[in-house]
Amino acid sequence: MARAASESPPPLAVDPVPYAVLSHCYEPGDILFVDLNSISAASSGKGIAKLRDACRVAKSWGLDWLWVDTVCTDRRSSAEQSEAVLASFRWLRDCQVCIVYLGDVSQAKEDVHGQLRLSRWMQRCWTLQELIAPQNVQFYDQQWTLIGTKKSLLPLLSEITSIDIAILEDAGSLPDFSVGQKMSWAACRKASTIEDQAYSLLGIFDVSMPVLYGEGPKAFIRLEEEIMKDTDDLTLLAWQANTSQQYRGLLATSPSEFAHFTALQATRPLRIRGPRKQEAENLRPTQGRLQDFR
Repeated sequence: MARAASESPPPLAVDPVPYAVLSHCYEPGDILFVDLNSISAASSGKGIAKLRDACRVAKSWGLDWLWVDTVCTDRRSSAEQSEAVLASFRWLRDCQVCIVYLGDVSQAKEDVHGQLRLSRWMQRCWTLQELIAPQNVQFYDQQWTLIGTKKSLLPLLSEITSIDIAILEDAGSLPDFSVGQKMSWAACRKASTIEDQAYSLLGIFDVSMPVLYGEGPKAFIRLEEEIMKDTDDLTLLAWQANTSQQYRGLLATSPSEFAHFTALQATRPLRIRGPRKQEAENLRPTQGRLQDFR
């Protein structure tokens, strides 16, 4: 975790120290963990300016520590990268504030809300959990001028992302929404690697599985299999194929196949219940149909 203050680090303690998280889209020149091997290289360019401004915001919250994924995670280590992926939702949920830097938005230009709609940050897969998990989120433009908070921008953020306001207000209500609806929030988001389409949703669905970069589309299938172990919500199977392939397996191949759920937002979250696990063990054919245990 990056130090936002100049004092010496405190002694190790059982209780975690309060911290902020920087959420941003990677840009050429941003500092990575490997750049820390060369202080001269890391301390020049616009990447260090972004870190300094983020640290300044963290200090304004009275915080001495700032988590920046690209700086604090050594991506050369598969074990460290796996830990960061699996723990990221919890780290976001537990932070005091999530600082969102929007390098493609400027309040010096007209129609800031229109710029927000088109911002890369609104289209990336990992920023979905960075919007949902933290209680306090602050949005800054490219000049580090405050645009607003998640609370003040609530209706606009819900409209842009198709995420129900109840979720943006409280991530604790995630279990109340169907699998299909949650998948639809990621349907149009872009990922740098195909595996991240799945890994970025682990926290949203509160599941855990091995992180295996290089497995390709199998990552999303494994995600769905883990979800199936933990729910009786059959909207997981209510996907619509994006291809004309005649024969397919039981599961979707990407979040994009749940895009139609964005049109099914209702006052009450849509859920299609299947038989619970204990009931499923007792299912017996009856006159060509399964018994109805509902």
